[in-house]
Amino acid sequence: MFDVIAGLAEAFIVADDRGRIIGVNSACAAMLGYGSGGSLVGCALTEIMPARFHEAHRAGFARYLETGESRLAGRSVRVPAVRADGTEVAVDLTVHLWRAPDGKLVVFGALLEPDASRAVLVDLEAELAARRFERVERPLDDGAGSH
Repeated sequence: MFDVIAGLAEAFIVADDRGRIIGVNSACAAMLGYGSGGSLVGCALTEIMPARFHEAHRAGFARYLETGESRLAGRSVRVPAVRADGTEVAVDLTVHLWRAPDGKLVVFGALLEPDASRAVLVDLEAELAARRFERVERPLDDGAGSH
């Protein structure tokens, strides 16, 4: 499996059903400043995410494992990634979910540095902020009918 992604120009990261990184290609390692990428293998995916996304990631991953429902699979979203030096870089992320022959979940993530010529992507931070706003506003609208 890793032989397939190793030489690709696009940055790929692969994780297992525990959310642990099991493979990183050289393009991803270079983009995130990790040299060969070996130091990321075995780390949690949250290692390359800003802390403000850790809880949402854990909840979404747990929901997927429990229900099979994923809000990110197959979509391209703009997300911040954390480089080895602690700085953030915006990347376009596409998540692909696959079950290995032994039944274990494998998560492929394609991380691409943003390119203005690409189609407009969902901005994950803006989407999460909108969802929080909807949760706050909805109770006011429910049952508080118009005059």
